[in-house]
Amino acid sequence: MKHLDLLKEIEKDVENYLKEGLITSNQLLMIRSKINQAQVDIFKAKNGLSVQKQLLNQKIGRDIQQDFTVEDSLKADFEVIQNILNTQLSIDSRPEVKLLEQKVLLNKNLMKVTQADMMPQLGLTANYFFVNPNPYKGLEDEFGDDYALGLSLKIPLFHAFERYNKRQSALLQYKSAQLEMEDNRNLLYIEAIYTSNQLKEQFMQVEAARKNVELARENLRIQTDMFHEGMLKLSDLTEAQTMWLKAETDYYEAYANLLIYHAKLRKSYGILQ
Repeated sequence: MKHLDLLKEIEKDVENYLKEGLITSNQLLMIRSKINQAQVDIFKAKNGLSVQKQLLNQKIGRDIQQDFTVEDSLKADFEVIQNILNTQLSIDSRPEVKLLEQKVLLNKNLMKVTQADMMPQLGLTANYFFVNPNPYKGLEDEFGDDYALGLSLKIPLFHAFERYNKRQSALLQYKSAQLEMEDNRNLLYIEAIYTSNQLKEQFMQVEAARKNVELARENLRIQTDMFHEGMLKLSDLTEAQTMWLKAETDYYEAYANLLIYHAKLRKSYGILQ
């Protein structure tokens, strides 16, 4: 929209210069051609936004024709991003890591159960009872009491081979879960480091794009003043506008990618809320 507004302002200036005979009609046609192209680009952008709104409505279960206002609520806090990049983060908070740790713990407990099933089992028993007639007093008609203590030892012999195989199977599953966790932790760590490097590069890209916008704006201001003073051709002025538009577009693309990489990094370290 800013590009179109600038073109329309130039169109008015060119029309005045044409009336005064300072320029030819070809220059007016050139600027109007660029205005038409800018209007087509705006129409394409609005049409694309409309399609995205319909897709979003479909995703959330609303009428696809329902309109709503899109607000730019995603703001990049450069200080927060810089702090994240300067902090030594850990991937232990990722849900995938926690699930793998639980799987290892489960297999470890299963291995302990099968191992305990192979061990001799020693049992202690204690009983206290009353009897009538009392055998300790000549079977008199009264209650007598007594107690008994015992030990039992169970040694698995007949199914020892079967239990050994179960224990070995559980041991292999436990080791397999450990290897799986280690491999996945390494992959997740590599992914997190790669995303961190992408964010660092994008951070620098945004800063470079911002400086380019400032340079393009200043160049456009100077070129506009020179055009009004009759020291610059219209083609040079429109070229300066094109450079400014490209610099603005590159900045917003870099800014959007920065937000994407920031979210990816937070996800990589399990801190995305």
